Amino acid sequence: MGQFYELIKPINSKYDIAVKVALKKCLKYLVVDSEEAAAICNEFLKEKNIAKYLLVLPNIPERSFTKGIQAKIQEA
Repeated sequence: MGQFYELIKPINSKYDIAVKVALKKCLKYLVVDSEEAAAICNEFLKEKNIAKYLLVLPNIPERSFTKGIQAKIQEA
C-alpha cells in the first residue's frame, strides 16, 4: 500500500498543512492491507534492522458519519 503520508488526502487542499501537522506522529507508518502483508513486512524490516510502525487496514474499525458530514464530503 505505502506510507501513510502518501495515502492521505484532505477534503480540501487548504487543509493539507493542518492535517499533516495533526497527524505528524503517524505520517511515516507503513500501511498494509492484510495481516499476512504485515508479517512479511515485519520480517523484512527486522532483517534490515529498520524500525517502522505498521498500520494494518482491517484492524481499523469502520466509522459511519452523520448525514451532515457525508453531505459536506460529497460536496468537496
